[in-house]
Amino acid sequence: MQSSGSLLDLMDSIRSTKCNSQKISLVRKAITTTRGLDRELLRASMQTTILAPLFNEVVQLAIPAEFKDRDHFLFEKEDFVLLTDQTELVLNFLHVMFEQCCRCSGTLDTKPVDESLPLLVVVISANIRNCLWSRDSVQKLTLLVLNQLRILYKVDSLSEMLLLDLKSKAREATTATLLGRYLTVVKARLSLHNWQANPTFVESFYWMLTQMMKFPHLSEHLDAVLPPALLLVDSHVTEHKVMGIQCLQHIAANVTNEELRWYGRADVVYTALQQQIYSREPDIIKALHPALLIVLPIVDKDPAKPASPTTPKQVDAILTIIITSAVTENGIVLRRMYTACIADFVLGLGVCSVRHLQRLVALISDYLEVFDGPEEHARFNTLSILKSLLRNAWLRIPYHSHAILKSLLKLLQDVSCDRSSTPESVKDRLKEEAVVCLNLLGEICPDVQQCLQALCETDKLSDLARIVQSLLKRNV
Repeated sequence: MQSSGSLLDLMDSIRSTKCNSQKISLVRKAITTTRGLDRELLRASMQTTILAPLFNEVVQLAIPAEFKDRDHFLFEKEDFVLLTDQTELVLNFLHVMFEQCCRCSGTLDTKPVDESLPLLVVVISANIRNCLWSRDSVQKLTLLVLNQLRILYKVDSLSEMLLLDLKSKAREATTATLLGRYLTVVKARLSLHNWQANPTFVESFYWMLTQMMKFPHLSEHLDAVLPPALLLVDSHVTEHKVMGIQCLQHIAANVTNEELRWYGRADVVYTALQQQIYSREPDIIKALHPALLIVLPIVDKDPAKPASPTTPKQVDAILTIIITSAVTENGIVLRRMYTACIADFVLGLGVCSVRHLQRLVALISDYLEVFDGPEEHARFNTLSILKSLLRNAWLRIPYHSHAILKSLLKLLQDVSCDRSSTPESVKDRLKEEAVVCLNLLGEICPDVQQCLQALCETDKLSDLARIVQSLLKRNV
C-alpha cells in the first residue's frame, strides 16, 4: 500500500523539476501511486494549494514549443512522436486524478483546475480530431477528460463551459470567461510571424471556432477570431486555406450583418474569399462557394451603399467567373464542384438571374450531354440549376424554351439508351428530375406542352415518344 506522503513527494517533485524527461517519469509514477491509495490517504493529498500548480505543470507537457529554424512548415507524423506520447500521458494523469478525487470525496473542487483550464482546452481541442499528433488512444482519453470536466463544472457541454467566468462561475460573455482566456492564449501563438510554427494551435483554433463558438456569443470575440482566420486563408497550403475559408464562413453565419460591416470587416472578408475564386483545387472550391453565398448578401445589401436593383453586384461578378470556369472545364471532379452551388447563386439573385440566362442555358445544354460516371453528380447539379432558373428567371424563359426542351429530351433519350454501369435507381432519378423540369417549362410555355403531346401522338421517334408519355403519365 502506497502512502500519501509518497504521493505528496511525487507531486512536489513534479512541480519543482525543470527537466521534462524527469517530469514525465514522475508523472507516470504518480499515476500508479494515485491508483493504489485508499480514500483517506487520497483525501489528505487532494488540496487546492497542491493540485493547482501541479495541474498547471503537467498540462504544460502537452503544449508543444514552436517549430523554429525550419526551411518549411509542412509537417509529418514523425515530427510529433514525442508530443503524442506526452499528450497521452498528461490526459491519462488528469483522467486518473479526476476519477480518484471523485471516488474519495464524491466531487472535486474546480479551483485546482481553473488556472490550467485554458491550456487544457487547447490540448483537448487540438486532439479531438484525427491529426498527425493524435491517435485513437489519445482521442479516447480526450473525450473522457472532456466529459469529466463537463461533470466537474456542472455544465451540459464544452460550449456552455466556455461562457463561465472562472472566478464567479457565472455565465457571461466577456474576456474574463474561459473563452476569453482561451483566445488570449491562442492569439499569442497565431500571430502573423509564428502561426505556421504552431500547427496544434491552428487545429485547436479551427475546431473551437467552428464547433464551439456560436451566435450570439461569437460577436464579443470577433476582433480576436478574424485575424487568425484571415491568415489561414492566405496560406499556400490547401488544408489551411480550406480551414480559413470555413472559419470565415462560420464567422459570417454567426454574427449579425451589421457587426460584420462595422469597420469594413465584411469587405475584408469578401476580398480574402474573392482572391481564391480562380483556384482549381477541388477542396478549396467546395469550401469557397458556400462561404461566398453567405458573405455576398452582406456585402451587396449594405445600407450605406444603396444601389438600383438592376445594377450588377458583386454576386454577378462571382457568378460570371464560376460560369466561365465551368464552361471551359473538362475535368469531371471540377465540373461537379463548379455546378454544385450555381443553383443557390441563381436563387440568391432571383429575377436578376436573367442577366446570366443565355450563358447558363448554354452551360446546361453542354453539361446534360456529358456522361458523368455512375452517380451522375454533374447532371443532377445541372438539373438543379435548370429548376432554379425556371422558377426565378421565368419571364425570359420563353426565348430559350426550344434549347431547354431539346436538351431535356436528348437527356431522356440518352439515359434510356444507357447501357453503362449506372444503377437503375440513378437513371430513374435523372428521368424524374428531367420530367419536373419539363413540367415547369410547360407551365411557363404552353407551346412546350403542346409539343410534348404531339410527340406522344406521332409514330416518329417512337422510343422517345414512349419514354415521354410514360413519364408524363407517372407525374400527372
